[in-house]
Amino acid sequence: MYGPTPESIALLPDAFGASPLRAPKKYREREAWDAEGWYRNIVADSFA
Repeated sequence: MYGPTPESIALLPDAFGASPLRAPKKYREREAWDAEGWYRNIVADSFA
């Protein structure tokens, strides 16, 4: 996770699961794929 700094944003200390600011396209594609799977699972667990 990131938070504001006087100059920009920065990684919060002890943050878990933060994405790199300048990740390559393949990394972002994998994150999107993982997020879709997480969403399907949480909806199924919540409403099924």
